[in-house]
Amino acid sequence: MEEDDGRSYNCAESVIIRVNRESPLPGFNTSCMRITSVLGGGIAGFGEVCGAISGAVVSLELRTAASSLDILLSVFILSRSNSTV
Repeated sequence: MEEDDGRSYNCAESVIIRVNRESPLPGFNTSCMRITSVLGGGIAGFGEVCGAISGAVVSLELRTAASSLDILLSVFILSRSNSTV
């Protein structure tokens, strides 16, 4: 898990922070962090989809310059496909 100035980040936030540190993501900003803040613990703590996977999806979407709506849609689709497995 990533930590900064005494603040710990969840798994989704940690993934996107680490990816951005290694290879800056176009469009990475506070909105991205707000989106990933609710993805930790399996989307709002419900355990549906691994937060690290959700963070990776957000990172990939940013890499392809997707909009925030596209990112949320991708994570939603991922959560729905996981619930049927």
